[in-house]
Amino acid sequence: MTGSATFALTATEVTPLVSVTQSATVTVGEGAGAANAGSFADYSNAPSTLAESITLSASVGSVSITSGTGSGSWAWSYTAATKVLNRR
Repeated sequence: MTGSATFALTATEVTPLVSVTQSATVTVGEGAGAANAGSFADYSNAPSTLAESITLSASVGSVSITSGTGSGSWAWSYTAATKVLNRR
């Protein structure tokens, strides 16, 4: 007995995962340093030569990443400004 079958395949891009090791919100006083860290992963199942580029950024401070193939860890740091009083 022979036969044939047809099927439809729908591929959906999966959103990269980003996790925070500490807290999603960091609060510090004036002049103090703030830091946070976590990990990220893009499960596209693409070969390493086709892996998508992941960019992490912050509105203040600096972000550094350590990347493997589609995943890695990130660290963020920032020193809060000290308020200067205008004395007359």
